[in-house]
Amino acid sequence: MEVIPAINCEDVGCVQEKLARVRELGSPWVHFDVTDGHFTKPRTWNDPAVLKDMGGGLPKIEVHLMVDEPEEFLGAWVGAGARRVLLHVESIRDSEELTKFHLDTLELGVVVLPKTPVSEILPYINGEIARLGFVQFLAVPPGPSGQTFDVAIVDKIKELLAAYPGIVVEVDGGITPETAKLVSDAGASVVVSSSYVWEHEDAKKALKELEDV
Repeated sequence: MEVIPAINCEDVGCVQEKLARVRELGSPWVHFDVTDGHFTKPRTWNDPAVLKDMGGGLPKIEVHLMVDEPEEFLGAWVGAGARRVLLHVESIRDSEELTKFHLDTLELGVVVLPKTPVSEILPYINGEIARLGFVQFLAVPPGPSGQTFDVAIVDKIKELLAAYPGIVVEVDGGITPETAKLVSDAGASVVVSSSYVWEHEDAKKALKELEDV
């Protein structure tokens, strides 16, 4: 299981502190939760220019845009160095914007809320809207870390992979060794973790526990 530590911060000081801890973990990826206070509350730190100003030496950056009209913000995050950007199907308004990016250098994926049916993902996989190879299932309502995992996500993962067995599935929200094992058995290959890693007495041990499910 690939495990990506998440940063869910309200200010740049918190971002810098968490990035230092990610470097200590030696994680090749870091995941940023970005909210605008409209699509979901509360509003988190969401300034891509800060990452650009930090220069090199950062892990590969994955950005989860929990915002209205995420396609409007995509270019700024890519310009700041994001290697993977995840957009909610529930908030995309102009899917034509997605075709402007070179997907050979950028991994672009879609995210769905726990209540959203798998059918809403399919046009982004089969080419009706775009042709993306990465899907994230959010296993909690969008918002603060530490929420309870929704087990209904397990069946959704199986449903999607039955139709598209080659798709990469990531799961975010309520991740513990127990829930990571559930989604791994269902076919997911990536999980995002905030609370379990950062609230554990030994973050490296927590990361290893999730990787070894």
